[in-house]
Amino acid sequence: MSREQKAIIAYHEAGHAVMAMANGFRVTRVTCVTNADSQGRTEYEVPNPPTMESHRGGALVAAAGLAADRLHAEKLGVAHKEDSEGYFGDQNNASVHLHELGHDGQFTAYVAVAHHFLGLGHVWNFVERLAELLIEIGEINGRDSLYSLFQQVPRVSPMEFQVVDLLIAKRAGRIG
Repeated sequence: MSREQKAIIAYHEAGHAVMAMANGFRVTRVTCVTNADSQGRTEYEVPNPPTMESHRGGALVAAAGLAADRLHAEKLGVAHKEDSEGYFGDQNNASVHLHELGHDGQFTAYVAVAHHFLGLGHVWNFVERLAELLIEIGEINGRDSLYSLFQQVPRVSPMEFQVVDLLIAKRAGRIG
């Protein structure tokens, strides 16, 4: 059994969108319509100037596409392509945030935390609903149309960020 390309893109983008909302970022557009530049896109607003918290959130948002893609494959019981579309672009997008946080090269730690958070049943339901809508209509455009979803999505807690810090410390050999 394999997944359709549109479903892969829809779940990937839904993961980005739900994680952006979970970090308090207002999502203004989500699409799984392919074009010459990309296969999907999630647009959201971050604080200006950025804070350390928004950099952490931005890194989680970048990691959430891959995490949602993995979760979708796991739930269907199919193999996940590790080099899936969007992975390198997401890793590149995260690199700016990771550098500001002093977490260069730690994208996989953020993917692990995003995987855990998005995999929570009450959070995964939002990813599924948004992905199914994207598969059906291709694009959701407009702050107002996404605002009610934004209000309902559970927020990332400080504990998730503590898990990131623990994973990074463990990888650096600072804890056993």
